[in-house]
Amino acid sequence: MLNVHLFFIKMFGGLILEGSAPLSIQPFANAIVTGQSHSQVYLKFGCGVTLDNNPVLNRTGLQTKVRSSATHERCTSAAWSYNVNGVSVTVMYSEQGMQSGMKWWHPRLTTDRVELVGIGE
Repeated sequence: MLNVHLFFIKMFGGLILEGSAPLSIQPFANAIVTGQSHSQVYLKFGCGVTLDNNPVLNRTGLQTKVRSSATHERCTSAAWSYNVNGVSVTVMYSEQGMQSGMKWWHPRLTTDRVELVGIGE
């Protein structure tokens, strides 16, 4: 499951660069190089989008929440989704961490089981 997390970390890094998001790429690169999870990135697995009962393959763009000050902008959270063969993964960066009980998964939870959620949950 750590490799699943790192796969999405790698894709997340590309989205940060692609969208010029005000989010440091270094912690994402460090996670990949060291083979350790990113402490502020969480995954949520669910039923993917379909069109006429056919699975859709797509990736959304990076949606960010930014806090601005007089000197700089700081990204406080960012999310995107990946849909393939009827499975959807939402990937969330949150500088404050995620609330427990929200069905978000992280490797530090030390489980290889995830709960699939319905669309919109």
